[in-house]
Amino acid sequence: MNLFENARIHMIESQLRPNKVVDDRVLRAFASIRRELFVPEHLRQVAYVDEDLPLGGGRYLMEPRVAARLLQAAEVEPTDAAFVVGAGTGYEAAVIAVLTRYVVALDGGGELVVSRQNTEVPTPGSGGRGGPVRIAWRPEQAFTIPAGEGP
Repeated sequence: MNLFENARIHMIESQLRPNKVVDDRVLRAFASIRRELFVPEHLRQVAYVDEDLPLGGGRYLMEPRVAARLLQAAEVEPTDAAFVVGAGTGYEAAVIAVLTRYVVALDGGGELVVSRQNTEVPTPGSGGRGGPVRIAWRPEQAFTIPAGEGP
């Protein structure tokens, strides 16, 4: 087991579970996504710390405990479709993709960050298309989970 795998387990056992994150689906989703891939290179060693991580430009990646509690409170179902606004690095969108049938994540001027069926967990730079929101959304596509990633 490498450093990041150990840190991910520690995040689950020391940050999420003790802070009332009890939904097994949410815990498994957080355990399955490699957070270190969603942070700037210089922050990878602290990717699993329970603090907001600065992304630059006044933006932050939300701390895992808060993100997990919000997802648990949303009672996300496998049949849900999620729309993430202000997706930043796409980390929360990737976690949500594990929990839902579909996720669309947008950031910065309507650029699509992630658009994937949950048959394949999104990773940075994969499955995204640039362009205005109208490219990513079809009127017949209903979103049941609205979400946002940090300020």
